[in-house]
Amino acid sequence: MKALLIAGDGRFFLDETLKFRRYLKKEVGITDIQVVKTGYMTVKHIWTCLRKALDPSKVSGPLLLLYCGHGAEDGWGVSFCRTISYQALVGDLLKNYPEPILFVNDCCYAAAPIGWFKKFGVSREKMSFIAATNSKERVESVLVGRVLKSWKRQKPHQPSRHRVCVVDIDKPASEEERKTPEIRWGVELDNLFYSKFPWDPKRDRLRIGRPIVVTVDPNMIIKEISEEIPSEDTVIL
Repeated sequence: MKALLIAGDGRFFLDETLKFRRYLKKEVGITDIQVVKTGYMTVKHIWTCLRKALDPSKVSGPLLLLYCGHGAEDGWGVSFCRTISYQALVGDLLKNYPEPILFVNDCCYAAAPIGWFKKFGVSREKMSFIAATNSKERVESVLVGRVLKSWKRQKPHQPSRHRVCVVDIDKPASEEERKTPEIRWGVELDNLFYSKFPWDPKRDRLRIGRPIVVTVDPNMIIKEISEEIPSEDTVIL
C-alpha cells in the first residue's frame, strides 16, 4: 500500500496535501508516502517523479493517487500554466499499474480523465476515481478536505452536489455560489485508506471503551480489529 500525493503550485494546495499526508501516516499507518511539490519543480522533473513512483516493477499494493491544484481540460495545470497531460498519465502510467488505484482529483475540469480511462481500457474494477467536478467546469479546491472528513468518520466519500464559488480565469471570482456535482467513476476502494479505529468526531480522538485487539503486520499496518484472544502479533488498546 502506498500513496502519491501531488500538490499544485500554490500554498493552499500544499497545505491541504500535507494535512492528508499526516492523516495517512498517523491514523492509517501508511509508511510509503511520497509528496510531489510541483511549485518547486519543472514539468520534466514532475514526470520523472511520476514515472518512478508508478513503476510497475516497484509495486507495493494498492495506490492512493491524489492531486490538489490547478486543472486544465487536458491535464493538471502546473509549472507556469504548463500541463501534465491526462492522456500521457493514463496511457503511459496508470493503465500499466497492476494494483487497484484510488485517484482523487481536486481541480478544475476534474472529471476529464474519465474519457482516457475508457479509451485506454482502464477497468472500473481496478480504478476508483473521485473528481471534484465535471469535465467542463472550473471550481475552487474543496474535494480533498471533504474526502479527509469522510475517511476520518470511517465512511467512504459519497459524491454529492455542494456549493462552491465559481472561478473563471477571464473574470474575477464570482460571489454567487451555486451547486456543482462531484463525480465517482469505478469501484469504491475508500476502505483501504481510512482508519479502522473507532473514531469519535465530537472529541476528535480515539473513543476508548472496552479493550479491543488490533492485529498488525511487521510494518505496523492494521490487518484487523476484534475481541479475540491476542496472539503474538497483536497490540491491545
